Amino acid sequence: MSVLIKGMEMPKSGMVLDVRVYSDGLVTAWDKKVGWIHYHAIPVPPHGRLIDADALDDDGPDVCNSFMRDGYVESCEWGYSHEQIKNAPTIIPAEEGE
Repeated sequence: MSVLIKGMEMPKSGMVLDVRVYSDGLVTAWDKKVGWIHYHAIPVPPHGRLIDADALDDDGPDVCNSFMRDGYVESCEWGYSHEQIKNAPTIIPAEEGE
């Protein structure tokens, strides 16, 4: 299982950030300019590829799942195609073994 440290960014090139992660999820990092900074670690369960689902909204859904009654389309529920989901930007790759 991985963890996400909410709000923390990667250090700038050539910089080092000393980080401590505690079992209760508290994360502290020392920054010589501002002192101790506090973050929160969030467990990320085993997963497949995590995508930016908001990016799907740019094209809009292109698949209509129709619901029939008495031989006529009663309603249409729009959804995203396999191709749209497959091409969505990857935010976090799948974990090993997934």
